[in-house]
Amino acid sequence: MISNLKTPLFSATVLFALVLAGTAIAQDTTMDTGGAFDFYGQVSQGYLGYDDGEISQSYFPVDNDNSGSRIGVRYENTLGAGWGIGGRFEVGITPNSTSSVNLNTPVGSGYTIDKTNIRHLEVEFENDLVGNFAFGQGSMATDGITGIDFSNTTVVAGVSVKDSAASQLLRSVDGTLSGEMIADYYKNLDGRRLFRVRYDTPDFNGFMFSVAHGQDVLHDDDDNVYSDLAGRYEGETDTYRFMAGVGVSWIGETFENLAGSASVLHKSSGLNLTVASGTTKDIGDYNYVKAGVLRDFFDAGTTAFSLDYYLGADIPADGSSSKSVGLAVVQNFDRQNLQLYATYRRYDTQGVAVSYLDSEAFLAGFRYSF
Repeated sequence: MISNLKTPLFSATVLFALVLAGTAIAQDTTMDTGGAFDFYGQVSQGYLGYDDGEISQSYFPVDNDNSGSRIGVRYENTLGAGWGIGGRFEVGITPNSTSSVNLNTPVGSGYTIDKTNIRHLEVEFENDLVGNFAFGQGSMATDGITGIDFSNTTVVAGVSVKDSAASQLLRSVDGTLSGEMIADYYKNLDGRRLFRVRYDTPDFNGFMFSVAHGQDVLHDDDDNVYSDLAGRYEGETDTYRFMAGVGVSWIGETFENLAGSASVLHKSSGLNLTVASGTTKDIGDYNYVKAGVLRDFFDAGTTAFSLDYYLGADIPADGSSSKSVGLAVVQNFDRQNLQLYATYRRYDTQGVAVSYLDSEAFLAGFRYSF
């Protein structure tokens, strides 16, 4: 069992990543080693308008938490005998995020960065016949398991329907602004990013399986140990493309979540359908469905449209309900690595002892990737 990770192993991984990065730079500038050192990132900014049923508020600019701004660096090289090594360091930079602004906090944390902004700080060893081993801060086996989606609108609309307005406060029908937020009622039960050890099998005719064991070293108030398993399948015919995944997770030895998703794309028409579902021991369950279509109206890139529906039960407590419907459009500009997006989402939320007014969110903006 992993324990006492928060200081020594985390510090060791930071040191190892710095050494790896320094080695990569030295090799890249002094000799041809076959290694690759790559910087990447994205900026995702926009406008959010939110109406809680009584008061409307605008927020601009905001960082889009559906796919937030980030910057990172990767290094890859070969070790011989079919093995490769890779390193990755990535930090989220999300000033004024849609996950943090509301009526009481109209301005987010700005450009303040601390250890909780670290998304990836890991080292990987890969072999086509043996599989992939990863160590450090990064995705658990179930991270992304509920987000399989061919709609091309996930930059602004996906199974995590809360992301456009996560911290917005719900207003009760008597006009009182509650302390409960959109995020409390709209869960997707996806996997975490933690300091972990992870193993992924090779691809077996489209099937791949993953297992991970880790701990949260970035938040001082979480001493839990987490484990999870996931299986994924991806296949393609002349007519369709299909992908599905399912995963299960535990906290210690106690069952936590069972969740998964699937998506299918009809290649010639661009029609696509996505479903996701999840259940958990403590906070209920949900079902999600999205229908979309891809069209090549412009030479610049594909235009994507989607309509989705989320239905949650007993989240966060027995007797509560959460419903959401969303419309989204995304225009791709391939040569510029740019997407323009807009979404409208409606939330219908009911607590156990209180009813809330329906609320609406409109989010529009851009994502530039480099």
